[in-house]
Amino acid sequence: MTVDQTYLRSVPPPPLLDRESKASVSLNVSILSILDIVEVDNRFSLQFELAVTWFDRRVTMIDLHGDADLNTLTSGFRDQIWMPQVVFSNTNDKDETIGDDKVCLATICAIRNCYLDLV
Repeated sequence: MTVDQTYLRSVPPPPLLDRESKASVSLNVSILSILDIVEVDNRFSLQFELAVTWFDRRVTMIDLHGDADLNTLTSGFRDQIWMPQVVFSNTNDKDETIGDDKVCLATICAIRNCYLDLV
């Protein structure tokens, strides 16, 4: 992976299409397990996997494999790029996504387009 010297990690990528005002970020939630349901409090707990996908034309991927599962970034590279932050505002502690070692960052590449997929 390479990034231009002018790349700013704190700045989101530009929109993919001219008619958009912001970069598009897609979210996919897979519920792995329902841990607890408390009907009287209207509360539940669950374990889930969150997949976040976006396109950043400022990042150039190199030495990609045909199998997207093999295209993962080390934490050193991951720390160089912008990643969307997801805030779960309806949780007790207003939990947020963090880019730590528990995050798997993979690339899914089509011809001339590299999408970043955060799982």
